[in-house]
Amino acid sequence: MYNYVFLVGRLVRDIEVRKTENGKDVSTMTLAVTRSFKNPQTNTYDADFINISLWEPFVGSVAEHARKGDALAVKGRLQTRKEDINGKNIYTQEVVAERVLFLSLNKQSLEE
Repeated sequence: MYNYVFLVGRLVRDIEVRKTENGKDVSTMTLAVTRSFKNPQTNTYDADFINISLWEPFVGSVAEHARKGDALAVKGRLQTRKEDINGKNIYTQEVVAERVLFLSLNKQSLEE
């Protein structure tokens, strides 16, 4: 069985890196992925906003070079987490990135 996700989209905001309790670098980024068909009511392309987790060892290099608006390709796996919020089980899904490819970098990224 396979659990692969391939996404191409634009970074919604700059990436911030934080440390887990075990001292590992981790970050969450959001990718805006445009749908391949137009919404018949608005005649525009809608987008889905996908949460993606980045882990060591490459979280640092991605966070250092990628900026809001950059186009990225992400290969990863879909993961579902269960959280207890106010006594209710809430299920959230995210993509855990295994590879990130820079498709375009904005001018600010290139100047740093």
